[in-house]
Amino acid sequence: MLTYSRKSLLGFTLIELLVVLVIIGVVMSLAAPPLVRTIESSQARSEEIRLVSRLKVYSAKAFVNEKNVVLLFDGKTLKVKLSNKIENSYLFEHISFPKQQIIFGPLGFANKEKLLLRAGKNERIISINEKAS
Repeated sequence: MLTYSRKSLLGFTLIELLVVLVIIGVVMSLAAPPLVRTIESSQARSEEIRLVSRLKVYSAKAFVNEKNVVLLFDGKTLKVKLSNKIENSYLFEHISFPKQQIIFGPLGFANKEKLLLRAGKNERIISINEKAS
């Protein structure tokens, strides 16, 4: 016949629970920073993809309207000028730009080949006038 002591029926001690909580806290503190960096990197990449899409849209708009489309990049903002007035303004959270200007001419081509952007401490260059594959 099995006999149980009173101590085995009570469960975990407070010390055991505290040790487990400390171990979980240490593991989380080691795992959290790489996870946060991965999330921020994916958010920056997502904004970069949206930016490339907007570049293509405004290139096509310049071609269709046969007018210049001016893109003004400064900090975290992109302003779009058509016919010397600002048509749209975009605010980015995870990427930023040094002050620069790109003009899509009436044929849809940009006056520059590359666009510089920053995602955190990293700098990236986007090719603007890509050839269709």
